[in-house]
Amino acid sequence: MNSALSAPFNLPLAVIPVSEVEAESRRQLALWLAEGRHAGMEYMTRYPQVRNNPALLLDGAKSMVIVALPYLTASHPILPIANYALKRDYHEVAHEVLSQLGQTLGGEFRVCVDSAPLRERYWAQRAGLGRIGRNNQLFVPPYGSYVFIATLLTTVELSPQQYLATPEHNDCPNGCRRCIEACPGGCLSTTGEALDARSCHSYLTIEHRGALPDNFKPRTLFGCDICQRVCPRNASAQCTPLPQFAPLSALLTLTAADLRALTNSAHRRLVAHTPLRRTPLPQLLHNLSLLKV
Repeated sequence: MNSALSAPFNLPLAVIPVSEVEAESRRQLALWLAEGRHAGMEYMTRYPQVRNNPALLLDGAKSMVIVALPYLTASHPILPIANYALKRDYHEVAHEVLSQLGQTLGGEFRVCVDSAPLRERYWAQRAGLGRIGRNNQLFVPPYGSYVFIATLLTTVELSPQQYLATPEHNDCPNGCRRCIEACPGGCLSTTGEALDARSCHSYLTIEHRGALPDNFKPRTLFGCDICQRVCPRNASAQCTPLPQFAPLSALLTLTAADLRALTNSAHRRLVAHTPLRRTPLPQLLHNLSLLKV
């Protein structure tokens, strides 16, 4: 293994040669899309050939370095906002961290976060970085499922490397259904592969546009952590070692009155370079009205 992989940071990572997605996983994704469980995320239907073959994302790509970016912080915001959204946008942080690694390795490279048609969780599990749980999240010890996945595609040929020494010991406990039972939208199944975004509160409070379901009663303003908070495997999850993910005081102290008083320009300044910029101010205010805070 190239020693450059241990620098300039010490984060969980795995390396796998570039190849195509296995046929069974392709079939499962096609079925998920055909059943409409991607809700309004039409981008999931685009570039199917690229999504199934990472080599199409970078000419001459030979290796994928898949990195887990832990983000958990001991944060107590006034408004119920998902933990990951209280800090800098993970897309920016991932590009900074992995670009540094790509430059260290040499060759041509491309950093992919969840904005590229790459199946992050699939490749992370296949490479041995973590295991996908029933809450549909990737678990990476010792950080639990509080991780972002970022991938470095590189033309440098690297030896395969797993992060999990014993992958089978990182599966969900037999019979545990805490995330399934706690999910406010009932969008999880026992397989961990069949999340239905149409009733997912994270999707509905962030990406959904238009009228919300009549029975929708959000528990959060933005995003949803419930399936992670109730998970016993997350009980001892360690906080992030990345200073870039320190929570922002302006979001921690934001009140309902503050949010209602925001102008469009003030809102743009508040959410700039954070995940909250994905949701327009009118939708945030509508979410707030449903919370009845």
